[in-house]
Amino acid sequence: MKKKSSIAIIPARKNSLRIKNKNIKNFFKYPIIYFSIKTALKSNCFDEIYVSTDSKKIAELAQSFGAKVPFVRSKKLSGDKVSTKSVMQDAIKRIIEIKKFDYVCCIYPASPFIKAKNLKKDFKIVKKKRGIVLPICAYSANIQRSFKINKKGNLSYNENSLNKRTQDLSERYYDSGQFYFGRSEDFFKKKLIDNSTTPIFLDKFETIDINDLSDWRFAEKLFKLLKN
Repeated sequence: MKKKSSIAIIPARKNSLRIKNKNIKNFFKYPIIYFSIKTALKSNCFDEIYVSTDSKKIAELAQSFGAKVPFVRSKKLSGDKVSTKSVMQDAIKRIIEIKKFDYVCCIYPASPFIKAKNLKKDFKIVKKKRGIVLPICAYSANIQRSFKINKKGNLSYNENSLNKRTQDLSERYYDSGQFYFGRSEDFFKKKLIDNSTTPIFLDKFETIDINDLSDWRFAEKLFKLLKN
């Protein structure tokens, strides 16, 4: 039986809305995309690691770290409002003309806490089950007891949830912001995440979804703490 192949695709565009040049900003001496590429290589889950980018500089750095960049992403797919799903579909269509593969992992470029063991764990599940496998984390405080601010500037909330004890509320989770793993066809479904999605659970200290400078500074502090 022919061995099924697997690739990783890292979507890394040039511009970022809240952190300038986030995908190649130095994080402890290395451009942050380095950690995603090196961990993907270390996991031995992939035949090839590709980077989808519209930036020559990102492409050069990615190639120096061991990834392949066989095409330049179009401007149309490099805007702030373009979805990960659209970028992945474009990359899959382009790469499949170069190399045939069965499994695909979308790895985000700003993921310095990504671990090879979690990629391996996901891959084992993907080979057994249908649908995307997604690493998630539990919210520290239950969001069912969260507040909103109404138009008058006053608090708005769900009274039933607020009056319940925390232990009586169901646990809620969020996307870790590290990666999605599945078969190539999973990225062409109507919904990337649906009822067929299988979660793996990460500890809150295993990931930080870096969206703004406060997230970046917190990630630096945690990374330094975990290294000591």
